[in-house]
Amino acid sequence: MINSVTIIGRLTKDPEIRTVGTKSDYVCNFTLAVEDSYSKEKKTDFIPCVCWGKKAQAMGDYQRKGYEIGVSGKLRTRTYDNSDGKKSYVTEILVEELQFLTNHKKDETDTQAFDTKSSPAAQTTVVDESYQQRNLMNYESQDNSKLQDDDLPF
Repeated sequence: MINSVTIIGRLTKDPEIRTVGTKSDYVCNFTLAVEDSYSKEKKTDFIPCVCWGKKAQAMGDYQRKGYEIGVSGKLRTRTYDNSDGKKSYVTEILVEELQFLTNHKKDETDTQAFDTKSSPAAQTTVVDESYQQRNLMNYESQDNSKLQDDDLPF
């Protein structure tokens, strides 16, 4: 059987990081908002996730509400006794791999949400046309007739 989940979404709030056990292991709980782009009507799913160790530390240090991340892991269902003494079930993603997709500075305030207009990833870089022309002319002036199949990397 295969138990594998990969999703990309935005954090609904700042990640909750804490230590557990005697080894001071870090655990981080967070929820990702994932939009369903295949349906006609806009629908968002809220997926709970948990990660441990260095991944949990990185989430606490670098991620904030609104940041986009990708996660891969396993779907897991666990049980616990709630405050009423009844058994509760939680289905979540046990994160094995993290990918931070939002560019941001370390010194941003904890309460500041991601703003696409001020993000370096959202800004476009304009390249000087004369620079592009020079590189194109340099490429075209090279003698490529001496290349052999063994010279190509693919």
